[in-house]
Amino acid sequence: MIQFRNVTVNYGYVPGALSDINLQLHRGDFTMILGPTGSGKSTLLRLIYMDILPSSGVVTVDKWSSFRISPRQIRILRRNVGVVFQDFKLIENMRVSDNVSLPLVIEGYRYSYIKRLVRVLLDEVNLLHCADQPASTLSLGEKQRVAI
Repeated sequence: MIQFRNVTVNYGYVPGALSDINLQLHRGDFTMILGPTGSGKSTLLRLIYMDILPSSGVVTVDKWSSFRISPRQIRILRRNVGVVFQDFKLIENMRVSDNVSLPLVIEGYRYSYIKRLVRVLLDEVNLLHCADQPASTLSLGEKQRVAI
């Protein structure tokens, strides 16, 4: 479950990027967030994966609360929350397999584990045949699947 209770986000001295938001989403819910540029859609998503924390109020994602969460717990939360950015955040001149393995390398996983997992993940999204290609050669849909 995702819950926002009286959530406000201010950027610096600018008040009201989001103001007093209350929201509750249950597992299996389908929700669309629509609005013009600058209305807070991305801010709302960043709160869900705790890239930012609210200026006031509380965001709860499953058992994790923004009121009391450590950097280590944020990393664990992010392993369970998938976010695909509009620009996909891929390193275009790196191979597809290297883009997929990079977060695992940063987290300190063993090379043998990373190598196996990357093959499984790329196979799962039907991109194993692209593993050695630069990310720049992929279509937008393929890049999106790599980002996932």
